[in-house]
Amino acid sequence: MSRQRWGTFSVVDHQRPRAFVAEVLLYDKLIIPTPSDPADRARWREIGRDPDRLDRSLDILGKTAIRVPWDEPKRETFKTRFASARAATFDAGNLAQARQTKVDPLYVTRMLLAKDFLPEMSKGVIAWPIAAYSSCKDYREDVARQSPEERKQSLAMVLTHRFFVPEEPGKSDEEVLRKAVQLAKRDDFQEKRAKFHEWQEAIIRDGIPDAKAVEEMEEYLEHFDAIAKKAKANVYWRWAFMAIPALVATATAGLGVPLVAAGATGLISVAAFAKFDSKPEIEAGRYESAAMIHDVERTFGPA
Repeated sequence: MSRQRWGTFSVVDHQRPRAFVAEVLLYDKLIIPTPSDPADRARWREIGRDPDRLDRSLDILGKTAIRVPWDEPKRETFKTRFASARAATFDAGNLAQARQTKVDPLYVTRMLLAKDFLPEMSKGVIAWPIAAYSSCKDYREDVARQSPEERKQSLAMVLTHRFFVPEEPGKSDEEVLRKAVQLAKRDDFQEKRAKFHEWQEAIIRDGIPDAKAVEEMEEYLEHFDAIAKKAKANVYWRWAFMAIPALVATATAGLGVPLVAAGATGLISVAAFAKFDSKPEIEAGRYESAAMIHDVERTFGPA
């Protein structure tokens, strides 16, 4: 059974800078509303939602994105829920008693996708849907008091914007998204993300405040970086011990020293090393939950 985290988005989240970049690293699937038909697509264009930009992002995301047509029934449900939320009478648990006079319609959209309109899960998959926000400020303005479920969203938000907002000056949003998708597709990265999620669930279970969770992860990341550097140095030393005999054999071959006797096996060893042993083995123990962040920083530079 696969346990996944799905991030849900609003109808305009694709228009923000670096859209979906941090989220594709953090979540297994992105649930994204799309125009329901050509007429709706024209309506999106008229009100400035830029469906062409959304298409480009969806093409890059590929199967990581689950498209949900934002059709008329969903829009009507949204109108009803939004009106009720403004009156502070609808589903206080889901809306976390949002401010009676200021309810973000984008929040309602994300929550509807996370609850009422969540796509069907594949066999063998358990999904934990989370409303994905573009800033901590927006989240805090929407959520005045947290239930346990919103606590999960809050922690995801804080960690996302502390550790998973990669920047690459001079690169377009689409270039950065493409790079993030390539990283997120790697099997080893997905394994590291699972460890990160295990740590996050322990933080929630133990009731550790967001600020302390960030502090702990920063400590874990510092230790993991040190362990990774040491492991990398060990690889370089092993490489040197294998490569030197081969280099000596090559240098002395023209001096009448038999190549086989001088270290042909060294050449074979180097080739074998390059194929099977070129990555450091990192025994991180309790700091393994920071491995995912380490990979992000190696790929994009510190967030």
